[in-house]
Amino acid sequence: MYALLVTIYILFTFLIIKNTGEKRLLYLLLGVFMMPDNIYLINNSMLMGYMLYVCAFIASLVSHGELKLKNISNCPVYPQLIIVFISCLLIGLFDERMGPVTGMWRSVQYFMKTFLLFVFGWLSLDGNSTNNGFKRNKKNLFAKLLPITLIITVYGLITAVTKTNPILDAVGLEDRFLFEDDESYRAFRVTGANVSSSVYGLTCALFFMCCCFLNKKQSKLSYVALGLLFINVFLSATRAAMIPFIVGLILLIILNKGIGKGIKYIFITIISIFFISPILPQAVKDYSSQVVASIEDVVLPSGSGGEDFGGSSVEAREMQIAASMMYLKEKPLFGHGINYAKEAILKGDKHEELLGMESYLCFIGIELGLVYAVAIVIFFIACIVYFMKNRRYNRDYADIGAVFVVMYILFLIYAWVGDAWFIMMPILGYIMKTVYISKQRALMMLTKEK
Repeated sequence: MYALLVTIYILFTFLIIKNTGEKRLLYLLLGVFMMPDNIYLINNSMLMGYMLYVCAFIASLVSHGELKLKNISNCPVYPQLIIVFISCLLIGLFDERMGPVTGMWRSVQYFMKTFLLFVFGWLSLDGNSTNNGFKRNKKNLFAKLLPITLIITVYGLITAVTKTNPILDAVGLEDRFLFEDDESYRAFRVTGANVSSSVYGLTCALFFMCCCFLNKKQSKLSYVALGLLFINVFLSATRAAMIPFIVGLILLIILNKGIGKGIKYIFITIISIFFISPILPQAVKDYSSQVVASIEDVVLPSGSGGEDFGGSSVEAREMQIAASMMYLKEKPLFGHGINYAKEAILKGDKHEELLGMESYLCFIGIELGLVYAVAIVIFFIACIVYFMKNRRYNRDYADIGAVFVVMYILFLIYAWVGDAWFIMMPILGYIMKTVYISKQRALMMLTKEK
C-alpha cells in the first residue's frame, strides 16, 4: 500500500509540473485531497509531504514562463501579501536559536506553504483563457473537480463503516482516529486520505460549497458527489470543521437571497429535515442527533462548551490560548520562531496546558508574534473588502470568497490548522482572480460603450 501511495504521490507531482492554468491547480488540490502529507521522499528536505507539490508548482510556473512580477503585482491584495512575507522574514531574522540566514530560510519555507499558495490560485487563471472560471459553466475548475472527489468520499464512507483507514495505517498512523472507549459519534473520525479530521472536514466543506454554488449544471453523478461531500463533513466528527461549514452556508444563503428569504430557506430546510428524519435508518438518526446535540453543546449558552461530547472543549481551547499568551509576553513582536513549540516545548508530547495547540492563536502567541498577527489580519480584511466592493461584477464568486474568509478565520481560531492552507489559499486566490477578471471585462465593455 505504501509503495502505491508513493507512486500516486509522484504522479501528482509530475502532473503539476507538466500542466498549466486550471488543470495544474486541479492536480494540486487533488494531490492534497487524495494523499496524506507524511510521505517523504527525502527526510528533512523540500521533498517532504505537500512541500514537494509547492516546489513542483513553482518549477512549472518557471518552466512555462508564468512566474513574472507583472502577473502577480496586479493582484488586489499584493501589498498585503508583501507585508505578510516581510513579517515572516522578521520572525526568522529575530529567531535567536539559529543564525539569520537559516532563520529567514525557514521563514521563506513557511510562507511557501501558507500564503504563497494564494498566489498559485491567482496565477491559475488567465484573463485571455477561453476556459476560465469567471462564469458558472460546466467547464470550470469545480465542475472538473467534483466527480473525482467521489474516490475519497466513497473511501471515507467505507472507513466509517469498517472503522479502519488503510491509507493512514500504511503511513504509520494505525488507528489514529479510532477511540473505542468513546461511546459518542466521535468514536471514529473519518479523515479520508488526510492525517487530520479537521482539515478533511473543512476540505469537504469547501469543495461542497464551490461545486454546489458555482456550478450551474449538475448531473445525477454530481448530486451523488455533492451528497457524499456533505456527509463526509459530518463524518469527520470535528466540530471545528462542522461549525464553520454551517456558519458559511447560512451566510451564503443570506448573501444570495437576502435576510428575509435567507431565513425562509433555512426554516424550510429545518422543517424538511424534521419530516425526513423518521424514515432514516436508526444508526443515521442516532449519529445525526449526536452531531446536532454536540454542536448545540458548544454554541448555546446553556451548553458545556463541548465537554459532554468529548474532544477539546471551549474551555480547553481557552486554556491553550491563555498558556500561549504567556510565551507571547516574552517575545511579543516576532515570537520565538517557527517550530519553537515542537522543538523546544512539546518535543513530541502534549504540554500540560497547551495540550495539542488546537488553535492558530497558540502558534501566533508562541512562534509568530504580533507583527505577523497584524499582517494576516490586514490581509484577510483586505480580501473581504475586495469581495464585498466588487459583488456587482461577479456576485457568486465574490460572495463565496467573502464567506470562505470568515469560515477560515473561525477555523484558525478553533481548529488544528494543519495543512488546511494547501486547500483554502489556492481556492481563495482562484476566486479573487475570477472576480478580478469579471471586473476588468465589465470595465472594458463600459469603456467601449462610451
